[in-house]
Amino acid sequence: MLPPDAAPQILAVQLSDPVFHGGETVSAIVVTSTNVAAVEIRLSGHAMRLPRTGFGIFQITYQVPRVPFWMRKTYTAQVVAMNTAGAEASRDVSVSLR
Repeated sequence: MLPPDAAPQILAVQLSDPVFHGGETVSAIVVTSTNVAAVEIRLSGHAMRLPRTGFGIFQITYQVPRVPFWMRKTYTAQVVAMNTAGAEASRDVSVSLR
């Protein structure tokens, strides 16, 4: 247990598969310190919040849309954890869109 104003920590990031295919359902679990209020995944100028399912546990299931061939490449996504004071911790994750 960390106090609310302590620096947030990302303890683990787990993806169902680091290679995403159009039409596929993917999932992610992010485990953080208990003082994290929100987690976002940021990719190419877009951000998506993950719902909190427990103290320090954030999960999402997402259906990947069909994508044009020119978008099929490897990206670096940023997982960002934030506490209520606005402090952030981040971790980069490599994902491929095929």
